[in-house]
Amino acid sequence: MLLFYIFVKMKLEEQIKKVLSYKPTLNEWRNKFDSPEYKDTSKLHSDLFGSALNRTKNCGCVPDFLNVLSSLKKEKINKIKEKMESKFRLKKGILIQLHGLDIMISEANLTDAKAITLLKKYPGHIASFEVYPENWKELLEDKPRNKGIKKVTKKAKVNESNSNNRKEINGEG
Repeated sequence: MLLFYIFVKMKLEEQIKKVLSYKPTLNEWRNKFDSPEYKDTSKLHSDLFGSALNRTKNCGCVPDFLNVLSSLKKEKINKIKEKMESKFRLKKGILIQLHGLDIMISEANLTDAKAITLLKKYPGHIASFEVYPENWKELLEDKPRNKGIKKVTKKAKVNESNSNNRKEINGEG
């Protein structure tokens, strides 16, 4: 998964340019779901939005997606790259509201810095993450032993200590 994000980060602008180059011939390939143009376009859509393009004939989603790509500014592309580079990813549907603070954390506004700030205060929330670095505990220290992020762990591990921390956070324990 990490290699995928590195590849996408490096190649995102090239992928967008390639897919946009197909726009003049859209009517020739939009209903040919096995064509290289459709596959490239659908893969880019999936990389950016998490789902492939609709395979309905004459679906408006293909030209709509190409129009969105055409309108992307450099800043937005950089923001997308930054999101794809993130070392922390919340589980689907998770929304975290910190009581006493006017902060809501979702996958849409999550940054590595927000994740580390959250975990410093509430380490039990590691169970809310689908993806996180192997050395996440070191990253919470004021003087980390290793400032770099090690390997990214793909699945959050829920153990009894995480469960107890979560109960304490919610005022149950």
